[in-house]
Amino acid sequence: MFKSHSAHALHAPYWWLKCWVGLGRDDDPRVKLYHRFLVWDMMRRPALTRVLETFLQPFLCKSVVCYGVKQ
Repeated sequence: MFKSHSAHALHAPYWWLKCWVGLGRDDDPRVKLYHRFLVWDMMRRPALTRVLETFLQPFLCKSVVCYGVKQ
């Protein structure tokens, strides 16, 4: 038996932005703003971003989680 799902759709654009401006450029205002948004989202878990995350997961996932069962 094998199952999988994708996760962290809202995190993928953060890493695209980091790659665009430079991975070491944590001082960039766009990177700081998006990071603030992600922290806010993780702490508050508002319904709007939960729905958005669920909708975007098949398209923008940062992680793929796979589950296996030893037989």
